[in-house]
Amino acid sequence: AFWSVDMNIRSHVDANLPKQIFALAKNGFSQDKQTIYNIENTNATGNAYLELGVGYSRPVLNNSLIVGGKVKLLSGIAKSHVVLKGSAPGIKVKKKIDEDDGTEKFDGFEDFEFDGLSSLGFGLGFDLGAVYDLGSTVDVLKGVKVSAALTDIGFMKWNEKNTVILESPETVIIIDPNDYTIHQDGSTSLNDVFEDVLDDLEKAVDLKTQTPKSRTIALRSTLNLGAEYEILSGKLSAGALYSNRFGTYFNSSEFTLSANYRPCS
Repeated sequence: AFWSVDMNIRSHVDANLPKQIFALAKNGFSQDKQTIYNIENTNATGNAYLELGVGYSRPVLNNSLIVGGKVKLLSGIAKSHVVLKGSAPGIKVKKKIDEDDGTEKFDGFEDFEFDGLSSLGFGLGFDLGAVYDLGSTVDVLKGVKVSAALTDIGFMKWNEKNTVILESPETVIIIDPNDYTIHQDGSTSLNDVFEDVLDDLEKAVDLKTQTPKSRTIALRSTLNLGAEYEILSGKLSAGALYSNRFGTYFNSSEFTLSANYRPCS
C-alpha cells in the first residue's frame, strides 16, 4: 500500500472576453459616425485556496488493479466572480464620493484583515483514481496498463461575513466621438479625451453594494485518462495521457505522448 501527505497552494483564473473588446482596442471609435461595441458577457473568475491532502492506494485483484483516493481539507485564501462577488478573509469595500453627483462609488477593496479561522473559507475535496494491468487478463496485451483519475471533486464555502456582492443596473452608454474634441489651442489634450471616455465607461459599470450572502462554489475538477505500454521487462515504455480541465466558462484539454527509460528498479 502507498500513503501520501501533501500541502499545496492552488489557484486558477478563468476569463471569458468577447471579440468586441479586442475590436474596441484595435479599431477605437470612428470620427465620422457613431460606433457601437457590445461588450456584454465579459466574465472572470479566480480561486485560490490552501490544500492539505491525505492519499491512500493499494493493489487488488492479484496486483492487476491499483485503486487509490485522496481526501483534501481546503482553506480559502481569496476568490472573486464577476458580477462582482468577492470572498476573502476580512474583505471590505472601499468607496469614493463622485464629484459630479455626490453619490458613493465603488473604489476597490480595503486590505484584507485576518481575524482568526472564522475569516477563512473552508471546503472539502476528493481525488479518485485507478490503474489496471490489461496483461493480467489478456496475454496479447501483456505490458499494457490503462489508468483513469478524477481529481478535485468538492466545494469551497464562504460565509456572509467574508463576502461582498456588488451589482450594477443594466445600462447602455452611447459614446459619440463628436462629444470629445481636441482643441488646437491647447485647452484640451488627447489625455483629457481618454479620461472623459474612461469616465463614461465607468458610469456603465456603476457597482452598488448588495446584501451579502454565504457562497458555495464547486472546485475545478480534472479528468485524466492514460495508457502505457512496457517492453524489455519494464525498462522501456511509451505512454499517452489525455487531460480535461473543467472550467467555469469552458473546458480545456491537452494530449501528451511520452517515452520512458528506467535504468534500474
